This record gives sequence, structure tokens and C-alpha cells, in this order.
Amino acid sequence: MSDRQLGGVNGPSGNFSTRSVSMETSDDRFIVSVDDDPDADTVSMGEMSGSNYTIVHDLSEEIGYVVVQGDESWMPAEAEFVRDRVIQIDDPVTQLSPDEVAKPDGLDPQSIQQWDKLEQNAGQIPADAGSGARIGIVDSGVIGAKAGDGVPEHPDLPRGSKVLTGSGEPNDDGVFEGPSYNFTGDGTGPGPVTDPHGTECAGTAAAADNGTGVAGIAPGAEIVDLRVFPAEGGAATGDILAAMVAGATPRDETVNVTVGEVVDDSMPREVRGSGCDVLNLSLGLPPLVPIPEGPLPSLPSPLIAVPLRTIAFFGGMYTSAAQYALSEGTLPIASAGNSGVGLGIPLSDDRQVPRLQDPEIDAAPVTFPANAEGFVSVGATGPIGYGWSADGDGVFFQTELPEYEPAQYSNYGTSDPTIAGGTAVDVTAGGGNFDSGAFASIDAIEAGDPIFDLLYTTAFTGDRRGGSLSPNFTFTAGTSFSAPNVAGLAALLYGFGDDPTPEAVRTTIEESAEQLPVGRAGQTAAASVGTPNAATDSVFDGDSPSAPGRVSGRLDPADHRGNGHIDVLAAIEPFLQG
Repeated sequence: MSDRQLGGVNGPSGNFSTRSVSMETSDDRFIVSVDDDPDADTVSMGEMSGSNYTIVHDLSEEIGYVVVQGDESWMPAEAEFVRDRVIQIDDPVTQLSPDEVAKPDGLDPQSIQQWDKLEQNAGQIPADAGSGARIGIVDSGVIGAKAGDGVPEHPDLPRGSKVLTGSGEPNDDGVFEGPSYNFTGDGTGPGPVTDPHGTECAGTAAAADNGTGVAGIAPGAEIVDLRVFPAEGGAATGDILAAMVAGATPRDETVNVTVGEVVDDSMPREVRGSGCDVLNLSLGLPPLVPIPEGPLPSLPSPLIAVPLRTIAFFGGMYTSAAQYALSEGTLPIASAGNSGVGLGIPLSDDRQVPRLQDPEIDAAPVTFPANAEGFVSVGATGPIGYGWSADGDGVFFQTELPEYEPAQYSNYGTSDPTIAGGTAVDVTAGGGNFDSGAFASIDAIEAGDPIFDLLYTTAFTGDRRGGSLSPNFTFTAGTSFSAPNVAGLAALLYGFGDDPTPEAVRTTIEESAEQLPVGRAGQTAAASVGTPNAATDSVFDGDSPSAPGRVSGRLDPADHRGNGHIDVLAAIEPFLQG
């Protein structure tokens, strides 16, 4: 075993990283609730337009909010507003750097390295499934999305037929055509700059089944890049809202948001809607605990105490954006988060993580956008102990728990509509896992065999500002990647269906999901093909969560999986038979 150990995770000779989710408050940018009703208790769009503020995104007609930049002292007394929050990507729990992974030659799209696709029998999904559906990736950019910039396309995400482009410049009428956009104001146009996270999500959802590399759940679906993470730093909440609105707006309509190649003046532009059927948001705030009144207590990491008003405002913003998307026929999907926290479960409840329990605090953690009403919130599952047999005969075996076990890091929890109006986890999907013990044999790991507990997907290396990006693949894990698996399933249903509503797509996903016990009895190291490593030969009694000691007592499976673990073939079977 390699002697490299970061964050308690052992791995082969590679560069593992554990990223954190943080939240920063802007000093000069605000999200304001606006209402043109003269009897409303807040300001009108006319008042904000006539003020000293610079309008960044005018979302007043679509969701009733406007993003402005300026001095807080200019704000009208009756305005309801919050400082814009800058958040980080709901980053992978652990990730093997792409430069440590050699690009395989002629890899079968349904390779054994894609266990998340194999457990969904993805080989039975037609290569053109999802055709006609668009998935908007609200993230750090998708490789190949900028038209004419010389950046190479990824072989599994071909430009034009898979990844739809945007130029970053308006047409002769001053309208930005998209459908891919950059909302950050960093002046670089669509497409990623350095961070492959959005490309990883895109490949997980919809990489082409083209005889090379990997394949996504919806191999025929189109990808739209809705970039909200700038070249440096985190994403502003206002930009995320703008991306959702533009992404959901139909292709024959326009919206006024700030996009473009050079946006120093931060002026809203007339932007044509991207017409997405699905929006994937693999991002989120850290777990927030609403405190009704009085001083804010200091809470154990990763919890952050915030005023109840702030929770209500953020929940209202994201709910309004989700409701707008739904009204335009678009289904928004969000990752539940990687903090291992019981969302919607009071800190006084013994179902909460033991180290976070506090008998004096009845408030429950929430996170946005996952907890906002209208989103499909996705938790992660993953195997523990996949690998090659030690004798080198090529036998692939499972040493411990199956693929649908809740991942240690995944947030979990039940609905608490009195706080957030949404649900903690609606469904689960493969997101990857990691094991602090042996993955397979020491010999196999030191020989460089892949870590099958992690998801394998599209990626790249390089910095677009200093040269071209180099397409690649990576191993990764997180709810960031369980969410696009569900987004891919949603795209399949849009592609197969006769103009289905997002509510119908959501119902099919949830009703076809399978609810399974947690820590199933009989899942031992000897229960699968091959000869397992003795170090992982342990018995699970069926009464314990997959991370024993994390939660006292047994949680109801619905606390982990909501409506259950997705079943792609069960969801699309009527269409395949037809």
C-alpha cells in the first residue's frame, strides 16, 4: 500500500485531494426581492432601476428578484434583500488527479470501470437514448462549449452533436444566441478555464456511447454549458439564479442577464433562452442551521448558524427559480451535499450525526439549492471494496457492501417543510465511495489497478488561459456525480416521452426507484465472485448503517434514500417495450 494518506484515505500512488465547501458574503452585491404591485411591502423594479445600483441580472419578470451591485447604504428602506453569497462547488470527497490516469486505448463504453453504469444495466440503453433532450450543467464549464476558441473537444463529449456552444459575443441585433453561456463576468466566455468538475458531471450524465472512452446514462442527450464558476473563486448565488432562469427559458424567448466575453460594465444583455429540459446543479451551500432569534451559537463544523430570515430568503429565491423552471417544462436536480449531515433532522434528534447532536437545539440543518421546493435532491451511494483478484487472473470481485449502500459522506434526512419547504433526499444514485482499508490486494493496488469504488468519467488537464486543454478521464466521488446520474435518467424520459411534464418525469423517477434495507444481512466478503482479501472479510448484520458509528441506532432506509435508489431500466422499460 502506498504511504500517501490524506484525510484518512489510503490510495495508490496518486494525488488525492479533499476539498471543502465554504460560504463567503459579498460586500457590494445584493439580491433584492422586487414587486411591481403598488401595495407590495418591498421595492419595485422601477425603483431599483432608478437608483444608483448597477443591475447585474434582471430576473424580476421571471422569479421576482434582481441582482444589483453598489453600496448597501443606497438600498431603499423598504427593500427586502440579502448580500450575495459566494459558494464553492459541492466538490468531490476524493479525486484522483487526471494527470495520474492514463487515457485507455479503445476502452469499451460499458467498461467495468463504470460500476455506476453497470449497476444500472446501462448496456441495455440504446446509444441514441435521450436524443432531443437538453441537460443544462450549472457548474464550472464543459469542455468544448466555447465556439471557435481552438480548445479541443473531448472524444466522449463531441462539440456540436453533444456539447452545444456559445460564442460569448452577440449577433448583429445585439442578442446573445447561446445556448451555452458564462454568467460569471470573468470575460472568458463559455467553457471551462481550469476546473474539470463541470466536464466530469457532463460525462456522468450523457457521455456519448461511441465505441471509445466512457458512456453516460443518456448517451443521446445534448449538453448545455451554463457556467457560474469564474476562472478563480466560487460561484455567486445571483449568477446561479440567472443560469437557472436562462437555462429554463424557451429557445424562442429572451431574458435579461449579464453574459458575454467582456462584461466590465455588468450590464444585462438580451439572452436567448437555452431551452433545457433538465438542469443539473452539483453545487450547494454548507449545512445551515436556522436560529429564530438572539445571538448565533458557534456550531461544530460543517454546520453554520444563520438567522431564520436568511434561510427563508434563500429558500424563497431557489424555490422561485425552481418553480419558474418547472413552469417552462424544465426539471431542476441538485446534489444533496457531501457533509454526512442529517438534513431536516433537528440537532436534538438521535438520528442526527452524534458529534452534531445538541439536546438544546431543535433547529434542523438545511442546504440550498437541494432543500428548496421543486428540486429533485439526490444523495449518493457507492460500493466499498471493489477490485481485482490478487492472483492476476482478471477476476473482478466485490469485497464488502453493494453499489447501492449509502456513501459515508452523503447528506441524508427527511422532509421538514416547516423550515425549507422541500426535501432532504428524494432519491439516491451512484456517486462513489472510498475505503480506508484494502480496495483489493496490495499487489494489485501497487501495480496501479484502478480504484473501483470511485466513479470513472470525462475530465481534462491544463489551463485555457495559458494554452489548450487536454481531454482525459478521472476517478472521483461525491453527490456531485450522483445528481448527474439522475439528470441523465430524466433526459432519457424526456427523450422517450411525448413532451412529458417535469412533474411526470419526476414521478416516474421516484416511483420506479427501489427502496432497499441499509447494511443488508448476508453481504459478506465471501458473497461474491472471486477470492476476497482477508482484511475486508467482515459480516454486516443488516441493522447498521453503512458507516457504523456515524449515526446511533438504525435509520429508516427512507432517511438515506428518500423514495429509493434509482432504477433506470424500470423507469424506461415501457418505452423500450413500445
